[in-house]
Amino acid sequence: MPEKTRTAPQRRGVRSSFDRFLLLLALNALLLTIVLHGWALPEWTPIGAIALAIVPVLIRFGMAIETPAGTLRVSYAPALLFAYPISGPPTYFLLWSLVVLTSCATFFGRRGVGRGSAEVLGGLAMLLAAQHVETALWPVDQVLVANTVFAAVIVALEMLRVGTVDLRGTLLGVRGGDVSAVFGVFVLASTMVVLLRQAYGDSSGVTAASTAGASLLLFVMAQILLTRLQAQARGVGVLSTAAAAMPWPADQVEQMLLDYADGAGRAVRVELSDAPGAPHQMTVAVPALGYLVVTRSRGDHPFTKADRRLIVALARMADASRTHGQQEQQLRHQATTDELTGLKTFAHFRTRLDALAPERAAGRPVTFVFADLDGFKQLNSSLGHLEADRVLAGVGQRLRQLPADIQCCRFGGDEFVFVSTSAGDELAVQSLVGRIRTAIEQPLAVGEQLVQVCASLGVATSRRAEESLDTALRQAELRMRTAKRDRTGPRTKARADLMRDLLGPDGFTVVYQPVVSVQTGDLYAVEALLRVADKTFGQLSPLLVVDSALRDDLLDQLTEAILRRAAPVVAQASTTIGGPVALTLNLEFGQLREDNPLMGALIEVAREHDVRIVLELSERAFSGWTAEHAALANRLHAAGVSLAIDDFGAGYATFALLNQWPWEMVKIDRTLVADHAPADRRLLTHVTSLLDDLGLPVVAEGIETGEQMRLVDHLGVAWAQGWWISAPLTAEALLAAIEAAPRFSIAVDGSGPDPDGDSDGEGPARRTPTVPAST
Repeated sequence: MPEKTRTAPQRRGVRSSFDRFLLLLALNALLLTIVLHGWALPEWTPIGAIALAIVPVLIRFGMAIETPAGTLRVSYAPALLFAYPISGPPTYFLLWSLVVLTSCATFFGRRGVGRGSAEVLGGLAMLLAAQHVETALWPVDQVLVANTVFAAVIVALEMLRVGTVDLRGTLLGVRGGDVSAVFGVFVLASTMVVLLRQAYGDSSGVTAASTAGASLLLFVMAQILLTRLQAQARGVGVLSTAAAAMPWPADQVEQMLLDYADGAGRAVRVELSDAPGAPHQMTVAVPALGYLVVTRSRGDHPFTKADRRLIVALARMADASRTHGQQEQQLRHQATTDELTGLKTFAHFRTRLDALAPERAAGRPVTFVFADLDGFKQLNSSLGHLEADRVLAGVGQRLRQLPADIQCCRFGGDEFVFVSTSAGDELAVQSLVGRIRTAIEQPLAVGEQLVQVCASLGVATSRRAEESLDTALRQAELRMRTAKRDRTGPRTKARADLMRDLLGPDGFTVVYQPVVSVQTGDLYAVEALLRVADKTFGQLSPLLVVDSALRDDLLDQLTEAILRRAAPVVAQASTTIGGPVALTLNLEFGQLREDNPLMGALIEVAREHDVRIVLELSERAFSGWTAEHAALANRLHAAGVSLAIDDFGAGYATFALLNQWPWEMVKIDRTLVADHAPADRRLLTHVTSLLDDLGLPVVAEGIETGEQMRLVDHLGVAWAQGWWISAPLTAEALLAAIEAAPRFSIAVDGSGPDPDGDSDGEGPARRTPTVPAST
């Protein structure tokens, strides 16, 4: 799983530079103090010596204040400055500063440099401020002023350190309870130290030292306890918030887990990883998400059992929320989706009709198509209910692939309802009906049979917003019932009979689609494409024919038959042009085997007709490339048979495959070339740039508009193929076209052919494409 991380908010480069600046500023302040006041050891008292000794402990167990910019850790070490007279020489402050800087660097590493420097500067500011305060409220007046000044300096430096711009937003986002607790304890600690200094500062006796030491020890213990209580309170608060939000939104479970764990664990880094963390990190297994790894900064408190229980509780909440989300999604899917066809149920479909209100208000017509499969009861009787269900499932799969502007549902049984708001005129309605009929009536392979179901369709359009959609839907159903009276039932044919007819003398035809230079229109290659017009079903999808041949182990024979029929045509095209023209053939990856007789036939035909053959291996079906494949590819290459990658970008974009072999070309799948959003265009740009950097010739297939042609030209794509350039042509039409004009038209002025068909000629076309003209 890809690693997901939440790191405590920080700007590392800015912080490092500012930390160094703070350290330099603090050292200069200390140096200036020495220059102005000189250097000498202070007059030691028990309270002063003990206070200096416990500075590292207070640094280590500081309090935390949560802010929008991160966690600000504050220690009570500055309160110990009151252990020495404020009005006296600043020598005690110099020693205190050295202890603070050393302690922060020791406990927190580089991250402690800025914190220690800020405390030194804040301590200096509070001393300077406190020296000028003396009222009847002493020592409270000095303590309040000193602590207020210290807090202001620390907050100002921290905001500069993290680069905060929104002062008001940051201050409002600070946790008020943390500020109150920290400032209150700070004032209390400073007052206690002042009173201890007054009581025992002038005495050097053992009793005085013991009393002062015991008092400060109690203060340190209270500070440690307070730190732990604050951490537990924060954890309980986070846990309560997380529990109140249960169940967490399914699409936010991972991020919410990271956020809650970050707040509860005082973490500098929280991540979901595939592997457990290091010993100094806390690792908790989260089902289906991997391991939650929590890291604290150097010098922070070690993880306790209470910390682990807290993180485990959050992990269980995340797992429960994820499970709840999956169950909810499954229930929603079951309630809105037909299990057999994968289409929406009619009940859910009706609710989606309410979303058409804006289109109706804008005056856009709403067109309904009601479809009923003809003679489906007969199919149930002849094939059986299980096989008939497979037919319904196949039809549903095709209907799910209709364009997004055609919404579809299963009405019930073998009936379907479609709605579209893009069929604005009669021609568009006819196109809509044609798309639906083609999707339904394409033959399906079911067991050993090929089945073609036919459908009766009824169409009705609601053109005014005040009209009831139910009325239009009923009218479409009525027209479907009328059309059904004269319809015939489904047609079936054994797959073996289809294959026998296919391999006969007139079982198939071959058409040729040119691959031309984007810059000049020069013919580079022609792709041989299979066309099958069956007596029972009419025009069959090449994919269906290839799949049927593959099931019957006849694909190699079919490929060889296409090869032997196409090679003489391409050889003649090369002679007409006076230059080499490559013949490209589609080949399944599983056919690329050393023991396959087809490999010998490829070499034989290439030599016999002196034609260069390029085998297009679809990226969709690539499996592992082995040394045996490389050896076979070398043998084929020596005989004039090259390899190419087809449909690149349609499968899993196996980029590692690009370096496995010096491919003759890489065909970018038409889905990347189609007119899409800017993000898709950026993807196409990066893919073409990658292939160009690898030195692989690029062919853009599926060029159906002038805009697409301009785009691939702008990207520097070398070769292009598609209906905009030329439809698939018969052998006679191809030879006649190149004899009339050796170059194909690559104009982008709108004069190209209708691109409604497939770039390989597999889709239906509504207009006959023009013969390519000379440029």
